[in-house]
Amino acid sequence: MAAKNKTDKLARWDDYGFATYGQLKLMTDVVQAKNNCALVEATMAWVDTVDFHAASIVHPFKDTEDVNKTRTAKAYGATAPGTKRVISDINLGNHWGAFFVNVETTTCYLFDPLQLKSNLSTLKKAVATVVEPMLGITDQLSYEAITGCLQKDSSSCGIWCLVVLELLLFGANPENWGDYWSDSMYDVVGYLRMHYLHKVISLERR
Repeated sequence: MAAKNKTDKLARWDDYGFATYGQLKLMTDVVQAKNNCALVEATMAWVDTVDFHAASIVHPFKDTEDVNKTRTAKAYGATAPGTKRVISDINLGNHWGAFFVNVETTTCYLFDPLQLKSNLSTLKKAVATVVEPMLGITDQLSYEAITGCLQKDSSSCGIWCLVVLELLLFGANPENWGDYWSDSMYDVVGYLRMHYLHKVISLERR
């Protein structure tokens, strides 16, 4: 009817009756929509049977991420000859963790304030991917977790990372942790915030 420009006419079937052009077009659209829905349902059924491996899905700039981390670390002298210790806080996504590498003993201490295995695994992977090659000690580090400090709230992870790194720099380790750590430190988290803020401001003024 549309091809012959007779949209004002009626279509007629002996066993059905009459239908206008608009009614016919509506029926065509409904049939097409049903066919499309069937295709979508088939696609969704296929998606449900597919196994997606998260390791193969990365953000578009992953290929340069490790390069940038290495370049930044080198800029702060982490690879300078004679370096004995390398420390860092690492952002784990709305959370902070830390690592401490003793180059002389080839030991790496990992610390997650929440003590989650998944976070410790991420920290270990970061050190193995960036720090080990940077220091020329690939596959030579032994890893230990610092478990003597546990975050008590939802916002102090960064503070405890700084506290733990400072204690490690002063000689603490998992074996003698009790000689350096006291649970009373949980009661002075507000003071610790101001303490480290003062240190940062002092460094900025130099």
